[in-house]
Amino acid sequence: MAMKTKEIKKTAQKITKNAIKSAKSAASEVADKAGDVAKKVKKAAAPKIKVAKKAARAATKDVLNATAKKLKKAAKKI
Repeated sequence: MAMKTKEIKKTAQKITKNAIKSAKSAASEVADKAGDVAKKVKKAAAPKIKVAKKAARAATKDVLNATAKKLKKAAKKI
């Protein structure tokens, strides 16, 4: 009877060990795929971000130029 209990315990430990290995492997694969997806998203978004930054800079320059012109006009009136 004791022998069967030991065998059952060993078998259960092996099954548990294999299950843990499989779970770790699956988790690692999911993490790798998520990393790949994140890289692809970042790469796809990069040009759009650059365009947005350029547009923001241009708008800022326009506002600054318009403000400078208004200040010059106001200074001339004084």
